[in-house]
Amino acid sequence: MPRVVLEDVRCTEEVERHILDKHPPFTASKVKQALLYAKDAEASWEDDQEYGRQVAAFATTIDGTRFKAYLHPLNPNDPDAGSFDLKTAFPLGGKTQQE
Repeated sequence: MPRVVLEDVRCTEEVERHILDKHPPFTASKVKQALLYAKDAEASWEDDQEYGRQVAAFATTIDGTRFKAYLHPLNPNDPDAGSFDLKTAFPLGGKTQQE
């Protein structure tokens, strides 16, 4: 499946709180920064029975936390526009590169 280019990632306060509450000190700000600027960031479309067509993305934060995130296009009529709404993100593996 072709890679998705993430040009803009937005996040509601509710999602920011959810990420911080469930995975401290992991934050939506670190996720957005990594998705847009990390060298290892990769994203692709996937079809989910519950959530429909969405982007699954992987990246590593500046402090070394590898994570997976799910995003939906801001404009469903133009999903390739590059602007996405962060729906959730969670660390993978429980350890960072610095540990």
